[in-house]
Amino acid sequence: MFCSITTTTNKKQIIDKLSKRLLEEKYSPCIQVTNPIESKYSWEGKIKTTKEYKIDIKTLDSLSDDVVRLIKSIHNYEIPEIIKQSITVKDKDYKEWMLKNTKK
Repeated sequence: MFCSITTTTNKKQIIDKLSKRLLEEKYSPCIQVTNPIESKYSWEGKIKTTKEYKIDIKTLDSLSDDVVRLIKSIHNYEIPEIIKQSITVKDKDYKEWMLKNTKK
């Protein structure tokens, strides 16, 4: 029923724009942003290191495709990292809050 979608970017303004849209459109009631992390990755045959922001988006499984479309429409990377993980919400009150604040 619930999932968390993670993406990263090197631009704070992308995170800010994405967060605002996700909350305004009720695709997510809760988003966490991790301040710059160091990412190491292979790109075009070279090992790269980049400072990035990481965003974790809690949402409903039924909205995950919409969240992915929104990420891709705003993101500044040619191939953004988009990872989806199923999550279990254990607290009844938090679960109700999430459902109340997410588009159905």
